[in-house]
Amino acid sequence: MFAAFVLLQTPPAVTQPKPGSALRKATLQAVRERMAKDVKGEIVFLVDALRVQGDWAFAGLRPRRPSLKMIDWTGTIYAEQAREGLLDDGLYVLLRLEPNEKGVKSWRVKEFDLGPTDVSWAGWPELHPGMPKALLPWPEGAIPPNS
Repeated sequence: MFAAFVLLQTPPAVTQPKPGSALRKATLQAVRERMAKDVKGEIVFLVDALRVQGDWAFAGLRPRRPSLKMIDWTGTIYAEQAREGLLDDGLYVLLRLEPNEKGVKSWRVKEFDLGPTDVSWAGWPELHPGMPKALLPWPEGAIPPNS
């Protein structure tokens, strides 16, 4: 009698990096660098969600100035959206840990959606094969306040 055993690899658990951790700092810095292209001045984030699984991360953030005041969108690429009331307070980001040309891994922004008025991230798993759906914390699209 011959028995075959298949070793199934269990995906890494979804983690939520704690404030001050190196992982949290690295992911938020990647987002900050991406956002600096569109918004002049210093940026901090109120973190509603930061979930990491393997080489992928999902962030639900609210960008602010260091004083924690909302950003004045005047003079940014988002000015017209804000003026028309089409700019929500949220920022949703998908990141992936990828090597650069020297082989050093760092977090890279793959999707960046500032102020969506719908659930823009719902289709990200289809756009990015291998992205764990478990990263998306609100499968029904309802975003809990300050979670």
